[in-house]
Amino acid sequence: MRHAVRLVSPAVGVALLLLACGGSSSSSTGGLTCAWLQGSSNCWRSTAAAASSCLPASGDTGKLSADLKTCTYTTGQVVTFTPALTLPLPQNPTFDFSITSGGKACFSLQQPSQTSFSQTTSAGTSSVDVTAGSEVVSCPNGSSVSASEQQALQDISCDGGIFGGLPGTGWGSSATSVSFALLGAGMGSLPILNCAM
Repeated sequence: MRHAVRLVSPAVGVALLLLACGGSSSSSTGGLTCAWLQGSSNCWRSTAAAASSCLPASGDTGKLSADLKTCTYTTGQVVTFTPALTLPLPQNPTFDFSITSGGKACFSLQQPSQTSFSQTTSAGTSSVDVTAGSEVVSCPNGSSVSASEQQALQDISCDGGIFGGLPGTGWGSSATSVSFALLGAGMGSLPILNCAM
């Protein structure tokens, strides 16, 4: 079961898979522990870091097209939404978008359901899935770490970041704007896009 955390404003949401600071391993990388979340083997964090140089600057705002299919930045990034956005975002949105920078692939995010999402950068694809009471982070090298739902709820304050540095997504919207960020991609959140009409 995926646990969603909502902020006070209904126009801003945070989706977070509550991954534990303890757990079992499904590969040789070890369990989903605080050490993994804080360490160099945290592929969620390293996958996101590979896109940091080609993402729009956190203070920049891109221009949404009238059909809400693209968002263009003056610095050369273009976000393509598949399908087109609906603004404001619905109660439990799912996302599918890609970002190019200077015409080259930079970042993409797919969220086919409320229980899974993945990011793709030049470092590969890392994903988060919740199935049958366990929560799994899969890495570009084929390894994965997991925790049971019970273990996941024990401690979400592993590294002092937002929600303990656990992988997740955050978004906000109005009738004319949308923003999106990754949680667990470093201390705090990593802004991915901020677009307005």
